[in-house]
Amino acid sequence: MSVGGLLVMRGGTDAERAELAEQWRSPGRARVATADIEAMLGLDPEDIAAPAARIAVAAIARALLLAGWGVLIDGPNLTDEDMAGWRALCIEVGADEPEVWEVDDFDAQPRETPIGPQEITAMLDVRPGTVDTWRARGVLPPADMTVSGRPLWWPGTIRRWAEESGRLP
Repeated sequence: MSVGGLLVMRGGTDAERAELAEQWRSPGRARVATADIEAMLGLDPEDIAAPAARIAVAAIARALLLAGWGVLIDGPNLTDEDMAGWRALCIEVGADEPEVWEVDDFDAQPRETPIGPQEITAMLDVRPGTVDTWRARGVLPPADMTVSGRPLWWPGTIRRWAEESGRLP
């Protein structure tokens, strides 16, 4: 089983982060946010900064990563020390470097769910494997992000590329 990955959201408003978190928790994917872990532990917002609470959340996040889950760190006020701790956890369990989404940067992006090769295959009505071939040949645009080792693109990125390259169905 593969190790999961971390996604860190920083900046933006509570509403913007909540909207992106909901998109990230798409059905059928093994993903959990640290807010879910905190709720499961019965932590109140004022308790979350306590060292014991942080250790408990990190321990559960570690177990989830080892089980192949993606873990969302919704940290509008994450310090460099916090990030160093999450990076160290990734190294410890053999996960990729945490993906960091600066929520303020998302204002220019449509509020769509990022898509992977399977969704691109369906969107462009091509045979299975075609998208992987395009990616291997460098034909496909670079992924907009990588989450849990999986390349993802904004649908608008793929639509623009498909229009420019004549690949729209």
